[in-house]
Amino acid sequence: MLKIYCNQQKELKINYGFEDSPFGEMLIMTVDDKICYLGFVNNYSKEEVLNIAKKSFKNLAIDFMSADLKDIGKTIFTNSSKNILLIGTPFQIDVWQALIKIDKGTVLSYEDLAKSVDGIDSNRNYTRATATAIANNKISYLIPCHRVIAKNGSIHNYLWGADLKRKILTYEGVNLK
Repeated sequence: MLKIYCNQQKELKINYGFEDSPFGEMLIMTVDDKICYLGFVNNYSKEEVLNIAKKSFKNLAIDFMSADLKDIGKTIFTNSSKNILLIGTPFQIDVWQALIKIDKGTVLSYEDLAKSVDGIDSNRNYTRATATAIANNKISYLIPCHRVIAKNGSIHNYLWGADLKRKILTYEGVNLK
């Protein structure tokens, strides 16, 4: 169970650390013990991943501090409760909350996800806007953007690499073509 907090503050103190995961090393960022960023090192150096993360918090005054986040890192891939902090526009947050509702072991197309987002007019096509919000997801795995695939079933456009997306989906029990 995730406990979700939304934040539009312009100033944040973010702690970060690199920890091991079933999918290789990951970068975790927290604000007051709430996870606000989760990314994977696989295709990048630690410095590159840290820079990607910092850029995702544009327009905010942030003080980044290295920290030991082993205790939080150990809980990410368990069923234990996690506190997450969503930092984004109201539309992005609506899309991310729709992502959380996708059951483990299942996938949706971008179009189907767009239709499931609260407050979206189902008579209009918001697929591109939804895909853009998905691409801006700061909390990989916990906000399961990896569960969204192309309408034809292909896997692409995952910041941490299509191979990692396949590994995560397989780990969750999705049968891929």
